[in-house]
Order: sequence, then structure tokens, then C-alpha cells
Amino acid sequence: MANKSKRRNAPRARVSHASSRRTLLSEVPVRIRFDIIGHRKWFYLLSALVIVVGLAAFLWPSASPEKGYHPRAFNLSTDYVSGTRIEARIGAGFNQNTIRNTFSSAGYTVESITAAGSDRSTAVVQIRQFISQDQELQLTRLLQKSYPHFTAGDLNVTRVDPVIGRETSQRAIFGLLLANVLILIYVAIRFEYRFGVAAVIALLHDALIVCAFFALFHWEVDINFIAAILTVVGYSVTDTVVIFDRVRENMAQHPPNNVGQLLQLTNRSLWQTMARSINTVFTVLVCAVALFLLGGEGIHYFALALVIGLLSGAYSSIFIAAPLWFDWRKRQVETTAQGAVRPAGEQGS
Repeated sequence: MANKSKRRNAPRARVSHASSRRTLLSEVPVRIRFDIIGHRKWFYLLSALVIVVGLAAFLWPSASPEKGYHPRAFNLSTDYVSGTRIEARIGAGFNQNTIRNTFSSAGYTVESITAAGSDRSTAVVQIRQFISQDQELQLTRLLQKSYPHFTAGDLNVTRVDPVIGRETSQRAIFGLLLANVLILIYVAIRFEYRFGVAAVIALLHDALIVCAFFALFHWEVDINFIAAILTVVGYSVTDTVVIFDRVRENMAQHPPNNVGQLLQLTNRSLWQTMARSINTVFTVLVCAVALFLLGGEGIHYFALALVIGLLSGAYSSIFIAAPLWFDWRKRQVETTAQGAVRPAGEQGS
């Protein structure tokens, strides 16, 4: 009878052990090496500085002989604007003014000229006009006058009409907005609305950081750029959810009674998940850097956007999302603490 009783109780003990496993994990002592929440304003300032520099680069006037002065903005590929993208393998050290004059003499409005290729020997020219195949042959002959070694095989032309360019831009913006709205709804249901809003702000932060670098260095923004942003958003929200899940567990086990306890709880939650966050971003970064170094020219800027976005996503999950939630939640803690103190003071008087 005693053995049967033990066998009946054994599964119950295993269930109890499994249900308490997460509780035991949150009780493991953790060393807080740095007061992240206490220094949160410095991290806010750093992010704001990078975004402002990117915005300044976006709005910085750019001189163009055909259009005069206009905002520098993004270096958009023909995936987003109507016109023609021309890749001409001319040779290393080509003169941009010579190429610009060649296109201008044929009546084309040059939007941008950038160097591409591992040896920077390919001139990538964006023009507003939608050229035909006959005009392409004419352009090849004009380039051969300035560069005698140039042949028709050295020219690659991509055309996008105005309708396709406009639809691509609209779908890209809609995709980003839809992703952020769905993430906000999911996190708000899974946790609480404060977590959801903080997570979406962190995601917007990551997108702005990537855009800031691309505007500052005038890297080309093509159709793969949106795919990179959405990939970064998916990674960043996963890391943020892990941190918020630990914060929620600690809140349930040790509800804070004042702002000091809330600060300690948030710091402890961040450091409990710090190793996981660092290991995850390092693993993904190895793949992204390999893609950047070993991938072809077609995915060069896609991999570059991934590297910047992954670093920004790891940073924002730790130093932006959690501190934003703390700033919002501490107001409720302060209100609750004042409500608890006021009746005691009235009773004493």
C-alpha cells in the first residue's frame, strides 16, 4: 500500500516541480553591474543624437546643376521612384562630373551618381527619364566617346515606370505600419498596454536609426531595404518580449511599493536576461556580417541594414524599451504610494 501511494504521488511532485521552475529561475541572485535605469536619460540622449544627425543629413541641401538646391534625402533606387537605373562598368577612379556631363548633354536629369562594386569601378546613375532601348544604345555610344574601352556589355539598365514606383512606396509604408500595429496589439494583449507602447516606440527607434545611417552616408535604399527593416523589427520585438516577460514575473512575485523598488526590479530583470540578449545578438550578427562580407553586390545594402538594425534592436530592447516602461509605470507607483500615505497622515492628525 505504501508503494502504491508513493507511485500515485510521484507525478504530482513532477508537476509541482515544473510549475515552480520559472519561479526558481527568477529567484536566482544576479549581479547588477551597472544601473541601466538610473542612467536611462543618457541612453535617450544618445539615440536622439543619432536620429537628429540622420534627420539633418536627410534635409541637408544637395546641389544639382539640373535642379538647383534640394534636400539630400535618401538615395532611392528605381524600385521606389520612376525612372531608370543605369550601371556602367567604367573602371576604378572614374570622374563623376564627366559622367554627369555626358548624361546632361543627352538631355537626361541625373538624380545621383554612386560607385559600386568591390573595386568601386561601376558607376550607378539614377535618372528621372524612362529611356527606351534606342536611347540605351545612344547612351552607350556617348559613354564610349569618354571611355573608349567601354562596351555595350558593360551597361546594365533597369527601368521602373511611375505607377510601379508609386505602388512600391505605398506598399512599403503600409507594411511597416501594419507590422507595428499588430505588434502593439499582440504585446498589449500578452502583457499590458504600457509594454505594447514601449515596444512599438523601441521598434520605431530601430527603424529610425537604420534610416539615419542610410541618410547620413547616402547608401542606396532599394526594395530589399524594407525586408531588412521588417527582419530587424521581428528580432527586436522578440528580444523585448523576453525582457518584459521577466519583468512581469518579478512584478507578480515582488510587487514594488515605491519607485526605488520598481527601479531595482527593472534593473534586476534586465540583468537576468542580459546574457541571453548578448548571446542571441552575437549569433545573429555572425550570420549578418558573413552575408555582408561574402554576399553579392545585390544584397550588400540589405546585409548592411541588417547589421545596423540588429545592433540597434539589441540596444533598444535593453536601454530604450525597458526604461520607457519604467518611466510610465513609476507614475502609477508614485500615485499608489501617495494614496497609501495620505490616509495614514490624516489618521495621525
